[in-house]
Amino acid sequence: LAVRMTLIDQDLGLIDVNSKLFEGSKNEGQIRTHWRFQDWILGTNVGQFFALAVVMMLLLILGSVCWSLTGGNGDYDSSVEQSFWFSWGMFFDPGTQTGFAAGDRIIVKLTAAVFSIAGFIFNLLALGLIVESVRKLLDYWRRMRGRIVANGHTLILGWTEKTLLVIQELVTGAQDQGHKLDLVVLCEEDADQVKHELRRHFTRTGEFRLVRVRSGSPCDGDDLQRVSAASAREIIILSVEGRRHEADLSAVRTTVALAAIPRPPKCPIVAEVHFPGMSQAISAVLPNAVGIFAKEAVKTLLIRMAMQPVIGRVFEQLMSWVGADVYCLSLEELQMTDVRTVRDAQARLRHGVIVGKQPGEQSRPAVVTTARDDTVELGDRLFIIAESLTQIVSSGRCSAVPLPLLSQRSNNSLKPRGSSLSLYEIARSSMTKFLQPFRAGDLVIIVGWLAGMGSMLLTLDEYLRPGSKIVIMASLSKQKALEQLGAAQKKLRQSEVEYHVGSATSIYALATLPLDRAFVIMVLGDREVSDTPQLADSACLASSVTIHGLLSGQHKALFSPNFETRPRIICKVRSPQTQRALPSDDDKQSLSEFVTFFHTSSVEMALFTVASSQAVVYNFLLQLLHGNDFGDVVSIEVGALVGGAVGQTTSVQVQRCIDLAREGGHTLVGFVRKGESMTPEFCLAANPEDNSSLEPLSPECHLILITRHTDALSSLKIEDVASILVGRLRGLELRMGPRSAKAA
Repeated sequence: LAVRMTLIDQDLGLIDVNSKLFEGSKNEGQIRTHWRFQDWILGTNVGQFFALAVVMMLLLILGSVCWSLTGGNGDYDSSVEQSFWFSWGMFFDPGTQTGFAAGDRIIVKLTAAVFSIAGFIFNLLALGLIVESVRKLLDYWRRMRGRIVANGHTLILGWTEKTLLVIQELVTGAQDQGHKLDLVVLCEEDADQVKHELRRHFTRTGEFRLVRVRSGSPCDGDDLQRVSAASAREIIILSVEGRRHEADLSAVRTTVALAAIPRPPKCPIVAEVHFPGMSQAISAVLPNAVGIFAKEAVKTLLIRMAMQPVIGRVFEQLMSWVGADVYCLSLEELQMTDVRTVRDAQARLRHGVIVGKQPGEQSRPAVVTTARDDTVELGDRLFIIAESLTQIVSSGRCSAVPLPLLSQRSNNSLKPRGSSLSLYEIARSSMTKFLQPFRAGDLVIIVGWLAGMGSMLLTLDEYLRPGSKIVIMASLSKQKALEQLGAAQKKLRQSEVEYHVGSATSIYALATLPLDRAFVIMVLGDREVSDTPQLADSACLASSVTIHGLLSGQHKALFSPNFETRPRIICKVRSPQTQRALPSDDDKQSLSEFVTFFHTSSVEMALFTVASSQAVVYNFLLQLLHGNDFGDVVSIEVGALVGGAVGQTTSVQVQRCIDLAREGGHTLVGFVRKGESMTPEFCLAANPEDNSSLEPLSPECHLILITRHTDALSSLKIEDVASILVGRLRGLELRMGPRSAKAA
């Protein structure tokens, strides 16, 4: 029983009753620690000053004795008083020796020179120690009392490679919105080192001066108060480098620190998280804080870049502050309190296209078009695509530009006059690849392995036709790969997965893949090789160059390419340093002509800044990017819209394309010209006179439309069904030939 009770006490963590702790506090035989003289003299400030004082007294006494032994001269005799005064003068003022006459005795001049040099060295040591002590005191006061006093500023907590991208997006966004930007960064890194990185990244001095940096812990409440966290306009919390779970926990700790300061901030707080569940934890700590999980949106955009490059480029530009942006403004902000329809609001705008509406009493946005009489009320907000906010506000005060009225028939018709493809067919499904050749199945090759590969394959499966195949090659073992995919592989409806084990940078492993039969090749990097951005980007670049060489026939001993259409290569890069080193898309003599570089960190941080400034725009873009029931961004060739046949060389004016799209109940927001990069050009001038200055579009150019699904389905009629079938068969005939189309 005693043994059992002892075990129970140990399980409870109780102290043993036989322990010495129960004998009370007795000091018998207690060991005491003492200073050693040399440690006290050399290891403490008081000891060092005491040692200098002793040396000073010894030098003064020795100088007095030596001068008395010399017998003195005409200025100083050998008495005790004058000998000590001579010693003090030589010790404290080395220049005293220069007052001696050149004819004095050698022993007199030698004594003065020796003690003058000794005093000079002593004074250097003493003054250096005093200066060092004062410097430490000033540094201590600066650390304890220093702070950044700011109001209405943007506070960034944490410093990683992504911080530079966030600052760049914030600077560009401030320029587009026309307001002054005040940036403050709080990080654990040295402030001077951070400023050096900022100076190296930003070429213009003005952008560098917008940022103030302070060293400190973002998880410490005292440091947060020293950067005026309570009076900030917005706070951005960036995750630390390392494991994703630890990074999310660090974001929660920072949020707790913000909530614990005497005056918690009331401004919007956004935190970068790697798992969706952490967003709820952050919001539970502070109601005005939210975790932004943008990685899934970046993966979806990567897939759309691969499967629908035109639409992918559109979203890539809309999700950043570079180029055209999406703004959400109320009628009061637009100074349009008297308008009642979207058509009237669009007529007031000289620069900008209205693409959506946020009802005042609802939280779900809706896609709107100027072809219909969508009503607006006070309190509603409009989503507008424009180059900058200043253009929207200034254009709202301009006189109205009348839009052409449409008949009731054209409002309900989903097929523009003379069109070979029905616009309903485009609005029906954003997953169909209208711009690609018709084929029974597609082959997609993925080189590398990412965390969350299962969800990425499920999203990719939605953009593939039945019978497609996804070939993956990574260094991860097949058993571990299947375990990580889990149930996602069984949920694939349109495709099947084929896994290969091999190095992503090995030319022999890459040559075993059916590269020439692929529709697109996605180089994603391999987390098993390295998780650091620089090494991962190096591996991706090496793989892309190797694949490009295999497809170009540079290694025919290993791989002989045989393809009609060259597969596109999508290369994922993460590091801002790699982004600066890569050539631009307009450089046709570089690798960018054959490889599309997708900057994941840049897109993610751009989305992050959009969420921090305009949360409603962030939700609108993500709902447009993913599948939804209110609208989508689609593309169609100009020839299909105006009814041109293959081989037609007649160009079409941009304004005519705008009118034809409006007749079909859709909004034309931009286009991509043939033979150029996939960078879209946005038609943001609602005035036909402004659009007349744009160059005409060839039939092969791609038009970018925003369409509304629900309206298309509700207004479908029997004659529209017939036109849809005829348009579809015409499309098959153009792609497959008459016989194959007839069989289909």
